[in-house]
Amino acid sequence: MKNDDSFIPSVSLIGDNPFAVGVAIGAVAAHKEMLFSSLLKPSPASSDSDELLTISEAAKYLSVKVSTLYASVHYERIPFVKAGSLLRFRKSELDAWLSSPPVPAPVPPVRVKRTKAGKLKNSFIDKIVESAKKEVLT
Repeated sequence: MKNDDSFIPSVSLIGDNPFAVGVAIGAVAAHKEMLFSSLLKPSPASSDSDELLTISEAAKYLSVKVSTLYASVHYERIPFVKAGSLLRFRKSELDAWLSSPPVPAPVPPVRVKRTKAGKLKNSFIDKIVESAKKEVLT
């Protein structure tokens, strides 16, 4: 397919012409297919380590559950390739990720509760404040 986009009608030519709209949609779909196929095909010079793995294959390779891998992708803790709705993992990037030092998990936020009167209440903080008061007052 040519890199020249001159075969796509301009927006001003499309107007209400259903044929021109169909041609434009077909051209966009062809470009999309070409892009996705080039992303998912390994290059001829690629080694076995550049192999693209599916989510199931990557989970099996890493010896983790698929749900754990989805969570790692969601929090961007693991390298991945996404083409549309397809999720793939390069084996070489997974190997490099495994050999890199671990990144500490983020600290979860402290849950704050409210009393019936609407005041903030946090039992952990309240305990610290109470113990500090006892130390100061005694």
